[in-house]
Amino acid sequence: MKAKRNEADDLAERIEDVESEKHQEATEAEKSLLELIMDPAEAITLLMDPNKKERELEDRNRKEVKASKKQWRKIRAERFAFLDANENDGMYVDVA
Repeated sequence: MKAKRNEADDLAERIEDVESEKHQEATEAEKSLLELIMDPAEAITLLMDPNKKERELEDRNRKEVKASKKQWRKIRAERFAFLDANENDGMYVDVA
């Protein structure tokens, strides 16, 4: 008797799982292809401003280059100050 009750409980649990999977599949089928690929807010942003991601990437690269140049100038001033001093000594002749 107890074994039959356990088996019935297991079957009821399986049935619930199958029904929830069917419900989930139905809700996913209702979503559009665009919603599955990306967030709707992001899709609207791309439609309004298609070059936004490219601009953001360019801005990020530009900022990285500026930071790198600034760091290099700092290192150069600390370690290679003699190079700047030699430029003022007349070693380099400007031929015009």
